[in-house]
Amino acid sequence: MKSNAYTVEPALRVAQVEPADAVLTGDSVSDVQVAHAAGAQSLGYAKNPGRDAELERQGLMRLTECIAALAQDKSAE
Repeated sequence: MKSNAYTVEPALRVAQVEPADAVLTGDSVSDVQVAHAAGAQSLGYAKNPGRDAELERQGLMRLTECIAALAQDKSAE
């Protein structure tokens, strides 16, 4: 199931997180678009070659090719 703003917004309410304080991670252009539509920031995960340029054009907060690097990067906090 692909995410959409209609599923993200209720999840943020349940978690009691303001959209501006949320960061969603996705590997597709539609994931980034949904994050922005919900008022959240987005991290792009470029798991395939060439995906990085496609995701960067969407105005990401950050892009990574390695999910584990996000957990180790203190600047992402």
